[in-house]
Amino acid sequence: MWNLEDGTVEHESEPGDNEEYDKETRFDEIAFVGDEWLSISISAPDEIGMWTLKTAEQVATFNLGSTAILDLAYDSHQQMLVALEPDRILRWTMSPQQWLELACARAGRNLSFDEWQRAFPDQQDEYKSARICKYPLDISFAEAKIKEAETLINDCTAEQWDEGMKLLEEAAGLPVEPQLDLDRITRAVAILGDQALEHYARNLPAYDEDARKCLEMAAKQLIEAGREGFSLETAEEVGRRQAKLTADLDDPNSLDMSTMMSDLDWLRQNKAQWPGELPSVGLEPGDEINGIVKRNQDTLYFLGEQGQAVTIRMDATGGDLDPRLYLNGSDGYFTSDDESGGGHNSLISDFVLPDNGLYRILPQAYSGEGAYRLTLDVRDLPKLEFGQTATSGIVC
Repeated sequence: MWNLEDGTVEHESEPGDNEEYDKETRFDEIAFVGDEWLSISISAPDEIGMWTLKTAEQVATFNLGSTAILDLAYDSHQQMLVALEPDRILRWTMSPQQWLELACARAGRNLSFDEWQRAFPDQQDEYKSARICKYPLDISFAEAKIKEAETLINDCTAEQWDEGMKLLEEAAGLPVEPQLDLDRITRAVAILGDQALEHYARNLPAYDEDARKCLEMAAKQLIEAGREGFSLETAEEVGRRQAKLTADLDDPNSLDMSTMMSDLDWLRQNKAQWPGELPSVGLEPGDEINGIVKRNQDTLYFLGEQGQAVTIRMDATGGDLDPRLYLNGSDGYFTSDDESGGGHNSLISDFVLPDNGLYRILPQAYSGEGAYRLTLDVRDLPKLEFGQTATSGIVC
């Protein structure tokens, strides 16, 4: 490439200079695309390459299969790059506006926050560049601001609270789709509650003090907002019991299910004295768990009601695992299964729970080790009253 004003060479390269091409590669036809790009048809491989005129950097490649280009031209009126092959004519739009319209039509949305950061790294505070399509701003922009606010509010200080609340206000004001339903006080107080739980989980006096600081901040902000407050002393006990219950549920050697159920009942009765939502306990009907049976034993829990029929399935999905499945209640062992699920898989089918309470599932191995998939289904059985007649569709 030469500078036409003084005849100096601006850039020089051979096919072998690019690691994608070798000595068999030929540059055949050339076309200037506007004032920005240079287009060249290439043989072996058969493709069209695009380079910038200013930096001679290759920016795009159009693969043509195994057909050579006879001629290459640029239609400046239509902003089309035209390639002539032996049996057809190919056209590519070279209009950035048309590229944008095509991309918007295919995506049916604007850029997500992560996509926008990659595409516009120098415009981190100008969301206008994120609305390049005629669609609302993606909800991930509001979620990013909420995440940033959480980091500030987690500090549990007045200064960081104020900064975090500003970000939550900005998030609530963004014209996103789907529309964001955000109660700033409720969300911020819940963030403080979650942070307090993290402190209690460390089970050290210094972290208990940090947890109390977060709870004090939550109580203060609720009162200032004219919302119903909570008992700080009760909230502290809720936090400690929740942290202990979570640790017990995660401990495969924890056998005192009666104490865990007692803690769970107490937490249910006092959950209103906690800022935010307490974590859910155990599996829910329809949940699917993927795990690995090795030395460490997985321990799974669910809450059941007397008379419900429970079906638990454990399928081996990797290794040489031969599954064995156990179901325990607070009174100890109830039932197990080895191969009722077909092959070496385990299935406990329609086991009727004898009591209300906490139940434990132990996915183990009869032999071997490896990955497994476990599913839990719970259904309520029909209840019959004395004197009621039931009909059956069973054919003997």
